Amino acid sequence: MRLSLLVVAVVALCGSLVYAAGSSQEQLLGAIAHSPPESQQLRRRGWSLIAPVAKLPDTGAVSGWYNEAEIFAREAVADNATRRPFPGRPIGAAAGPGQRLQHIADAPVITFVHYNGDAYEHIRRHRLYRDERLAELARSGRPDPVYAGLREIPPLPSGARVMMSAWWPVAAGGGTPLPVWDPEDVARPGGSNDYTSWRRVVVVDGGDPAEGARAVTFAGRYFATARGISLERFVRLPVDRGLAEDLMEDSGARKAAFLALARPLQAGDVLVLVAFHLMAPDAGAGTWTTAWWHDRPDDGVFGADRPLVVSGAWRNYLMDVAVDPVRPLGRDASPHICFNPWFEAKFPDGGQGNGLQSNCVNCHERASYPLTAFLPVRRGAADPVNDPAFAPGRLRTGRLWSLANPPAELR
Repeated sequence: MRLSLLVVAVVALCGSLVYAAGSSQEQLLGAIAHSPPESQQLRRRGWSLIAPVAKLPDTGAVSGWYNEAEIFAREAVADNATRRPFPGRPIGAAAGPGQRLQHIADAPVITFVHYNGDAYEHIRRHRLYRDERLAELARSGRPDPVYAGLREIPPLPSGARVMMSAWWPVAAGGGTPLPVWDPEDVARPGGSNDYTSWRRVVVVDGGDPAEGARAVTFAGRYFATARGISLERFVRLPVDRGLAEDLMEDSGARKAAFLALARPLQAGDVLVLVAFHLMAPDAGAGTWTTAWWHDRPDDGVFGADRPLVVSGAWRNYLMDVAVDPVRPLGRDASPHICFNPWFEAKFPDGGQGNGLQSNCVNCHERASYPLTAFLPVRRGAADPVNDPAFAPGRLRTGRLWSLANPPAELR
């Protein structure tokens, strides 16, 4: 995760609860299931955050958002006509190879970060993209209202939105394997559950809309009856020569292309949206919505409460949401779980659970400057006594990991 927002007051019932999570299928399903009406109200809030993004086909509603490289550029964007077309440069492209967050550099999926106009203008106006400005705020900024001894950046405006999107390459006119995560698919207890371990794949075909069974090989495994899926079921981006060249200069994107296509990305291919995080600093810890594509989007708890305003290909995405690191509690009384299988499932167990037990708010609450390690996964409320992310003298970066890690060339 690289986005970030605020922690709410610690629930007295849970105190500074640290939950040593198990890894079994029963434990996971018990933890992610919540009882209404609290869960239903929360899910409606999550879908309401997605609705404005999903109001137009494909990426029409976010095509004017700013890319991470524009956020950290020395000069502000002067003319929209000179901007790189959406989606811009992949995550970490503005940083040196040794500086990219480890979980991004190791993740073989094509990932971008997008900021709407309110977020872009706030970050640029307060010079939050500059290392020296962050260092200044760490010395003399406003005291953090929650954690003693820390300071905070000027809070993001309520209209700010930050989105991290993950895309999978699909070959022009041919079938491309795509792994699919199912909630009951709990593999590798205690370790990484990245998409090469998922038990199911589908075959995405840009030329043949038929959805019959296909045989395909992916990540060294043979799938005799993988389900065929039409390209029309995805939010997608056409790949032109410029985008293909830009992405193949990035090591993570290049790795993703070879895993999916067994060749470099090229003009005529398509990127399909497989996952995204979306953050709004609207109240308390903010709203952290996460979504991922699924071939059976109306099944299970993650498809519940989807409003009709989310239409077209956007209806093929499952959703989860967090506004607190603890509540609503799971049916097993454990802290709230909210993760995206494409982004967090690969995180190993560091003692409190692996990525399948993570929570967006808990992770992003820790975002602070200078950059500190985002792993291991932590559960429940923040632990300011023992967690180095909350050490006195640090600057909280509005729950944005990206601001905690400004590119080296701007330092």
